[in-house]
Amino acid sequence: MTRRFPYSMSTIQQIALALAVAGACPALAQDGAGAARRAAARMEEQAQASMLLLNQARQQYSEGKYQEALELYRKSLNTLPKAPNMETRRRFLETSIADASVAVSQEYIKVGRYDEASELLESALKTTPNHALAKRTLEPVSYTHLRAH
Repeated sequence: MTRRFPYSMSTIQQIALALAVAGACPALAQDGAGAARRAAARMEEQAQASMLLLNQARQQYSEGKYQEALELYRKSLNTLPKAPNMETRRRFLETSIADASVAVSQEYIKVGRYDEASELLESALKTTPNHALAKRTLEPVSYTHLRAH
């Protein structure tokens, strides 16, 4: 039976860990297990940094500073480790980015920056295609933009 590890490990690390479990080669197993522990610690640090950025983004959003929130949400997503156990958080961040994109695009629309609003909404819909508010906001922007040209 193949076991899945909570964090991504190289094939060599997996073999070393398997050897350690079997007791076949303690030195190799120790190196592999140490590397796996370091990788897990690095991923944990990245996850914590991502959470810190997420909390800062939420604060900015709650204060109506949508552009700043959008940048912090993006940084949080980029900091988040690429691991299967982070997918739920990744989807949450993508939705948060779409929410902030809608808020920023609405500010753009108020001042006639339709192209930028449209680009921002289309970008949000690429990663979150079912974001209803982004779709609803984009429709009149696209119509207004087409009429202006």
